[in-house]
Amino acid sequence: MATPEKCVYVFTSRLGCKKGVSSSEKDDGEASSMLPCFLENESSTCTLPSLHLKGACLKPSSSEETIKELKSSLEARKGTISFVPTAILQNVTRSFGNMIDNRIKQVHLCMLANADEKNKEQDVNLKLASLLCSEKNCPTVFTSAESSFRPLPLSKGHIKHVGRIKAVILPLVFKTTITINILGTKERKVTLVAPGTIVGTFHGSCTRLRTAELTLDTSAMYSSMKERCDDVVAFTFETASRMLRDSPPTYTVMEAAAVKQEPNASRPSTCRVKSPSEASVTYSQHHPVSPW
Repeated sequence: MATPEKCVYVFTSRLGCKKGVSSSEKDDGEASSMLPCFLENESSTCTLPSLHLKGACLKPSSSEETIKELKSSLEARKGTISFVPTAILQNVTRSFGNMIDNRIKQVHLCMLANADEKNKEQDVNLKLASLLCSEKNCPTVFTSAESSFRPLPLSKGHIKHVGRIKAVILPLVFKTTITINILGTKERKVTLVAPGTIVGTFHGSCTRLRTAELTLDTSAMYSSMKERCDDVVAFTFETASRMLRDSPPTYTVMEAAAVKQEPNASRPSTCRVKSPSEASVTYSQHHPVSPW
């Protein structure tokens, strides 16, 4: 590591992760295993937003509550920093999956409310509800996901000095791309994006990080998740309608996208996320890592 600036740049770029459901597809273990080398000692810390929705997306809540929960802090030290990339990717995919699941449940309830009880065999709403929300069917399955923390060029950053402490501040862009299998017939890729900043501090002439603090615009992240969630749900219902080879449901896809969040119905989850592994990392607010 030639300079502190270069250390922050490379460290940030190594926080990304890639996962697939195929056992032959390896994740970026080699990149994450190098992360401890960037920290000065065992007491060095790295903090960043957990991006973990423990419950806000599963119940009626304001956007402020959801954004606050996304922002809850995750902290790692030299011994656990290599788990952070996997933990962040797992949290994003689980949170996004829960949002999709919740939306489908709400549309499902509205479809049932608009169903023709006197003509159950022909009612399109009931057919769609049966296809999307039965115990046997899982309409959305995450087949792969990849996250990246892309630091902007060093020329965009700046340096501050406080005594013998040097702080390198660099803007970045966080991105997660998820491939989703829809009803076993279609695949759709969605990308979630949020800008952020990393502040890396160094003591004296040391070129290894004393602390690293990443912040993300969780408001932008929530907006991105919500927009892509609506897209996925609308596409899922359109795909289901085509599969039924019938007329459009009386409760249209456009109306479905406008459904407001309501409490969950008591039924099996509609969204599943597959993964070959689990990771563990310590949260400063005691959040559990969300397994795939």
